[in-house]
Order: sequence, then C-alpha cells, then structure tokens
Amino acid sequence: MKRTFQIIFYLFLIYSPLWGGKDAAVFRVGYVSAENVYLQSGKSSGLSIGDQLVIKNGNEIIAEIEIIYISENSASCKILKQNASILAGNSAYITKQSTTKITTEAVEQISTAGRFDDPPAQKTFRTTSSKQRTTRIRGTISSQMYHFDHKGEGDFDFSQPSFRFRLKVENLWNRNLFLTINSRARYNQRNRSYNLNIPETEWRNRIYELSFSYVNETEPVNFKVGRIISNFISGAGYIDGAQIQLNLSPHFRAGILGGFQPEWQYSKFQSSLQKYGGYLNFFTGDYQSLRIESTLAAVGIYHSSTVSREFIYLQNNLRSSYRWQIYQSAEIDINRKWREEKSGKSVALSNFYVSAFYQVSDPVKIGLSYDNRKNYWSYEVMSMPDSLFDDNLRRGIRGYITLRLPAQFSIYLNLGYRKREGDSESTNSFSIGLNKSNLIVRGVFINLIGAGFSNPSSDGSNYSARLGKYFAGGNCLSVTYGNYYYKSSTTPTEVNNRWLRFSGQFQLYRRLFLSAEYEAGLSGDIEGDKFFGEIGYRF
Repeated sequence: MKRTFQIIFYLFLIYSPLWGGKDAAVFRVGYVSAENVYLQSGKSSGLSIGDQLVIKNGNEIIAEIEIIYISENSASCKILKQNASILAGNSAYITKQSTTKITTEAVEQISTAGRFDDPPAQKTFRTTSSKQRTTRIRGTISSQMYHFDHKGEGDFDFSQPSFRFRLKVENLWNRNLFLTINSRARYNQRNRSYNLNIPETEWRNRIYELSFSYVNETEPVNFKVGRIISNFISGAGYIDGAQIQLNLSPHFRAGILGGFQPEWQYSKFQSSLQKYGGYLNFFTGDYQSLRIESTLAAVGIYHSSTVSREFIYLQNNLRSSYRWQIYQSAEIDINRKWREEKSGKSVALSNFYVSAFYQVSDPVKIGLSYDNRKNYWSYEVMSMPDSLFDDNLRRGIRGYITLRLPAQFSIYLNLGYRKREGDSESTNSFSIGLNKSNLIVRGVFINLIGAGFSNPSSDGSNYSARLGKYFAGGNCLSVTYGNYYYKSSTTPTEVNNRWLRFSGQFQLYRRLFLSAEYEAGLSGDIEGDKFFGEIGYRF
C-alpha cells in the first residue's frame, strides 16, 4: 500500500522595517497586440486579475485597461477605453484593484472585530459595503490560420487552422463566484506523414482551464473546482480536481488541493496519476510601500501505489513600492523507494531561482537573477537509462539593465552565463535592444534587436529591425527584417536564415479584431513562406 505522504512544516519570518517610497507603483507596457496590452509585471509585482490601470504618455491619459490573464512576471490586459495609440514603454498606474483582494477597510474591520475565536458572526470577515455586485462576462473567441508553404525538396507544406475560446464570468448570482474557460483546438495538416509518430493529419486540442471558483479573501473559506492551477504552488501544474482555501487571519492563508494530473501532450483527462498538496501562505504590507509574501507547500504525485514525485515548494517575495524587489522560489524533492535508489539521495534541491531588481531612478532599472534547475526522477522517466538523465539541466546567472532616454528612446541589455557539469566550456549569451517611439512623426516606432550565444558545441546570432506605425483605434502596421546565423563546432553544419516579415493589427467594427502576418524566407535551410492570420471578437 502507498505510504501516507506526510510533511510537517512551519513558517518562521523575521523582518525589519525597510524604507520605501510612497509614490504610486509604475508598470511598463511591454507589447501591444491587436487584442491585448501586455505589461512587464505580474503577480510578483502585486498585480491581480481584475485590476484596472490607466496608461499615460507623460501626463496624458491615453488608455484604460483591465488585467484578464496574469503570470508571475507579465500580465495580459484588455482595453476598456483608448484615446491615443498605446506604445511599448508607456507607463501604467493602478486606479482600481480587484475586488478579490483584501481592502484596507476590510483589514481594519477584521482587526477591530476581536480575536479569531470570537462568535461566527465575527469570523466571516464581511465588509459592510452595500454596493450590489453585478455579473460581468468577458473573453475572446477567435479563429486562426497558420500555413507554411515549403519551396524546397521534401514537400513539407504544413497548415494549422485553430479555434481559441476564453471566457471569464465574474460575480455569478451577484456573489464572488467565477467561471473560467480557456481552451484551444488545432488541426494539423501535412502533405505527407513525416514518420510513424507524426501522422499526416491530427487534432491537437487543449483545455487549459475549466474552473468554477469562489474567491473572496474577506470570507473564511474559498474554493476552486474543475481543471485548475494553483496560484500558490506553481510547481504543482494543472489538476483535475479541487482546491480549498482557509483564510485564517488578515495575514495567513492555508489550503489543500487534490485530484488527477491531465495527460501532458493533449491535456486529456486521465486518472492514472493522482496529485495532492497543501500550502501555508503569509503576507503583510501593501504594494505602495513594503510588501512581504511567503508560501510553504508540499505536493505528492502518485501512479497507483507507485510514487511519481514528492516535493516541498518554498516561495518568497519582498518588494518595496516600485523601487526594488527580491523574488525566490525553490523545490526540494523528497526521494523515497525507487526514487532514492535512482538518485542516490533522500533529499535533493531540484529547482532554485532567485531574482532581484532595483529602480536606480525613473529611467534606470537594473536586475540580476540566478537559476539552478535539475532533472528529477518521476514515473514518466523511471525507465530512462541513467546515462541519458542529465542531473544538472541549467545553472546560470543573468544580469540586465534598461534605460529610458530622452526623446522617447529606450535601451535594454542583458548578459547570461551558464555552466553545466561535464561541459568543457561555459555557455554565454547576450541580447541588446533599442526602441524609439514617435520617430519623426507621431505613432512611428522602430525596434532594433541583437542577440547571440556561444557554447561548447555551437555559436549563433540573431538580429532584427522592425519599423512600424500605430494608428488611431489601436491599428498598427509594421515590417521586420531579420537574420539568424548558426554554426556547429562539432559538425560542418552552418546555417544563415534571412527573412522579411509584414504584420498588421486592426480593430474592426466594435470589438471585432483582425491580425495578419506574412513572412518571406529569403535564404536558409528551411525555404518557404509563412502566413498567420487571426480574426476574433472580444466581449
């Protein structure tokens, strides 16, 4: 029988008051598509789904946006109102936070309600707001087409029509109930079958999320059911099951989750892999001055009576306004039975990541990150020969600096160093970019990007130049020239790919949008032209 997976943990935090500015947090626009605005900040910067922001160009408000999807370090936003063209590098400021966050008024009510062993009426943490919640429906439905017209030998033409559907229903029945659907259907069409594992035609459908949840941190119990992903244990991945969260106090949350792990290739439902976990989360402070958040979690994955993986997850995030931030995450594998025999260790640090940034001044931002990731033994790879199992997948350091210069110029530079055990030489990489908004006339922009790498077996570089113009209503046209060079030091392989790309993003009638991209291959090892188009509706 499977041994009960038990981990006893405690969380001990000691911190000293740190200085922090009182200015409103500033977020930057990283990219603008036909459908969304993408911010260069995410959950680790204090943003949440439902937050509303304004985008400014100097003192001019050019747009209002709302976050609809978010990750640790980026956020996708829909446009609520637009007065002028949104450009990469524009500043964004929070104007309204999501109702799923604990507000200052709610915290004050909690702190004055007495101890948490008071009668139930005082434990519900309800706010006294009488404002009626209204049901909101938003999302995207679109149809996409990708086609590669191969012009060389072999007849490798490829087409991929796709259908994408995203839905978010908020405040169902005027309560903090949410329905979330994120799915995609793709049909791959090839002129011929490449091999036995790659057929001529096939469907590749995925349901990324299909969940029903109650999210209100002023209430003692929250839940999420369906195909979910935990906001507190990123290493757990997707689960077909449920998560229950207890809001123990204004600063502590605890939760458990359990269910089945979806099939990784097609995201189909399967019951062969069971997944269980629990977490304890502590947070204090606010994003305008000093914010501290820490999560300690344990996860177990099992194939019937066989252990697939058991690990402890630790995440810490310390942020002082927009001035600086330190983020850390780690996964510690607990190896039992066959996993201990394979690895030779009962405990192993499998993943460790830490990053920090410092806003030296409004135009200057610097950052540094360290990444140490290793392969870990699981049920899917338990039969793999030890000789093919690389114990040290990635270990490296990366630094970057971004500069916003006068006349709407911006520059970024990052350098990376990585060394794997057994490699005679290190892997070095770099990238540098120059952006200029309102070039000569308003709305015209140029992006120059250069990148390169060198490792024990190969060298390569990638350079591109993009010239475009934003028009009223979020429309954009651009042309890009690029060159990719690759040379192997162990074989006579040498590749020099050159391409020319034309792109367009258009806001059509009301919320109907269209984007299209054509890429002409000028030279290289894969001769041919590529086309991508998408038409959809935002609601």
